[in-house]
Amino acid sequence: MSNELYHHGIKDQKWGVRRWQNKDGSLTPEGYPHYGYNGPRNTWKAKKTVGNNVDRFKESYTNDTLAKAKRANDIVNDQLNKASTNKQFQKEFYRDVESYFNVPKNGIWEPDDWDRKGYDTDFIRDVNAYLQKYVPDKSACNKALKEYWDIRDPNAKTFPNLNNERKDEVTKNVVDIYKNNGLDPENPRVKKKIDKQVNDILDSTNKALRDYDYENGYWTFEASKKRCPEWNDLVNRYNRTGNFYS
Repeated sequence: MSNELYHHGIKDQKWGVRRWQNKDGSLTPEGYPHYGYNGPRNTWKAKKTVGNNVDRFKESYTNDTLAKAKRANDIVNDQLNKASTNKQFQKEFYRDVESYFNVPKNGIWEPDDWDRKGYDTDFIRDVNAYLQKYVPDKSACNKALKEYWDIRDPNAKTFPNLNNERKDEVTKNVVDIYKNNGLDPENPRVKKKIDKQVNDILDSTNKALRDYDYENGYWTFEASKKRCPEWNDLVNRYNRTGNFYS
């Protein structure tokens, strides 16, 4: 017994007839709408122009969004730095710290121990609440916070991604680039490319924001340690004297 495979062609296919492309690679009249072009044109030039324009938009959008976040964070951090020098804030900071942490009786107490033990979340939240309570210019701080959360997803807990409205904005810009170069954004092939490029732009912007947040974001643990001049002073005082108040 032998296994044999026979191929008799595809139904309605005519041998030697190219439906979408000519032998030289150019598109046939039927090929233009098939690949999403609104009529005959230089397809190589259109693809190159679209690609270059999308890349330029990706760079400018990521940079502009990051600049907005930086401006907002600069204002907030400036206000919180000023708040951290307030005597009443310092009094509340020292008063409450022992209620959050099991202070070791022996050995050296390090700030990183707080993070490893998982104590930081509630404590940092309350420290930030104290700081915001004592900021000298609450209106500037609140305006900056609103601008920042207009960019980010306010429902996310940590390192939030862009708001859904930002995806709509990116999609509209990419679609316009394709339209301006004679491509139909509703064509399935074109639509697939658009979706991929939109997601790439969003991923790039989110990564840039997350990298910035980790070092500078006002709500993160690392940034909070940098912002509170009392933080390391508190630990050093305990390690020298065995208590917080001497």
